[in-house]
Amino acid sequence: MTGAGQPTALSDRLANGGVGAIFGTKSLASARALQERALAGSRLGIPLFFAEDVIHGHRTIFPLGIAMACSWDMGLIRETAAYAAAEAAAEGLHQVYAPMVDVTRDPRWGRVAEGPGEDPLLASRIATAMVQGFQGPGLGAMLGAGSASGLGASGHVAACLKHFVAYGAPQSGRDYDNASLSWEDLLETYLPPFAAGLEAGALSVMAAFNAVNKVPMHAHHPLIEGWLRASRAEGGQGFDGLMVSDYTGVKELTPTGLAPRNSPWPARFMPASIWIWSARITGASCPRWRTTG
Repeated sequence: MTGAGQPTALSDRLANGGVGAIFGTKSLASARALQERALAGSRLGIPLFFAEDVIHGHRTIFPLGIAMACSWDMGLIRETAAYAAAEAAAEGLHQVYAPMVDVTRDPRWGRVAEGPGEDPLLASRIATAMVQGFQGPGLGAMLGAGSASGLGASGHVAACLKHFVAYGAPQSGRDYDNASLSWEDLLETYLPPFAAGLEAGALSVMAAFNAVNKVPMHAHHPLIEGWLRASRAEGGQGFDGLMVSDYTGVKELTPTGLAPRNSPWPARFMPASIWIWSARITGASCPRWRTTG
């Protein structure tokens, strides 16, 4: 871009303290510039949260997910995640949208190459290895104690298990389509990699674009508030970490009737407890803090 800089919707919102997270910064310099502007506009001095797709490496590119899975080498997979985390953290990132742990058995689906393949046990092992590589040994405990200083500064980043859930099982292999699955299929095949990643301490989870049994995953109360968020005593995983949308997944609830038109705050969707979602194509995200009671 050349010429005099012009105000943009994003810059205005940063100046007014209206942005909580940014997806897609490409350098430490740009992250710092955005952070400084956001802090100046924030009444409480709350810093921005930076995230990026770091799927199979960041600046250093490693083999695709399916190729890494073929190695069956969990130590190597853990090391690639740790290396990618160090590069991402050096550029100001706090969270990476990985690992992708979608079990898939239909070669017609266009994202097979990104994932761990067809076996839930192998996918679970990979989920564990990559979460350990991205987050390191003590990041989860540090954040649990109330300190966010370890994000980025430690050379580690928050992992994000995606895409929750059954994104790799759409009808006819059509991306975003419905997945018709029994509860037994979910428990035996598609949920184990997420359970393994959570057990390893994953700090965040991303909702999937698809629907499961005709309910869009961004508003799927039984799976998000039930299996994922409910306590162990209630039959859930007890996950109380960060839940994010897949890009404009919340906005895309509007055609289904689950979100009102012309509103960034889809009231009927709120019980699904997604905390951060993308509001516009600018890459800015709206934070939504979960409330109880």
